[in-house]
Formats: sequence, C-alpha cells, structure tokens
Amino acid sequence: MDKAGGDKRYDPLGPLYQLLEKGNLGDFVDEGLEVATNCSHIVWVGTANQLHMIAEPILSRFTVLEVQRPTAAQMEQVLRSIYQKIRRNQAWGEQFTEQLSASVIDKMIESELEPRLMQKALIAAAGKAVLRQAGNSATGNDGYAISPDDLKLPEPFGAKSEYCHVWF
Repeated sequence: MDKAGGDKRYDPLGPLYQLLEKGNLGDFVDEGLEVATNCSHIVWVGTANQLHMIAEPILSRFTVLEVQRPTAAQMEQVLRSIYQKIRRNQAWGEQFTEQLSASVIDKMIESELEPRLMQKALIAAAGKAVLRQAGNSATGNDGYAISPDDLKLPEPFGAKSEYCHVWF
C-alpha cells in the first residue's frame, strides 16, 4: 500500500476510507461501476514496507504487524527452494547441477535481494553459465554450474527495511 499513489484525483486508496468503516460496508457504492455492493464479509489485508507512506487515517483502521526480515539461514532455504523451482519449471533446468555452490548462496544472501529478484538473477546467471561453459567437456554429467561471477545482482529497490508491515 505504500507504493499506491500518483495523481491525487484518482487515489487508489480513497475507497478504503469508507470500506474500512464497519458501519459503511453494507452500502458501498463503487464510483467507477456505480453499483451498490455489500462488502461486510470482506477481510481487508494490506502490506507495506514503509508505513510513513500510508495516510494516518487509513493506517489507523488497521492492526499493524511487523514481519522481520528472514535470517541468513532462512534466506538460504528460500534461495535453495527458488533454485529447485527454476530447475523443475524450466525446460533447461535439469541441465544444471542439483545444488548451488556455497559461494553463490553467500553472494545472493549478501545482496539482500527480494526473492522475486533472486529468481530473475538466477535465471540470468544460468544463461551466463551456459555461455561460459559452452564447449567445455569438463561439464560432463554434473551439469552446468552457476558461479558467483555469473551473477549480476541489481541494487535492491528503495531503502532496505528490517521488516515488512502486514495489517488487517
């Protein structure tokens, strides 16, 4: 929700002022559709990385929970899971080693990238690994291996936060 914004004439969070008030939920009329809707059974959940970007009247209608950034050990598990998903879901995935090297894992964790960006970085690194190892008979049955040099890690977007905010 901290990323919603832009032209204040079309505030995407505007309807929440009414939708988050218990007494108004049965009579909500969408301005765009001009249709009355009973929203009394909806449970609203929002997420944000930077609470100061959310208007206080909206924020005060939620219960805010802080989700801490995963530890390095937890991120290692996430990274291993992402890599296995890539190997399983890409037609070329089985041509790669079953596990990432410790040096690749360390570099990825140190980058503090979000999992979505880690996946993109690993897919791009897989392509570089193939080009680097093309024609190398040493690859053999082990498959292609991603090295730390294959990783081009983008800078994380925005300020690094120690936690994510989730509220309902």
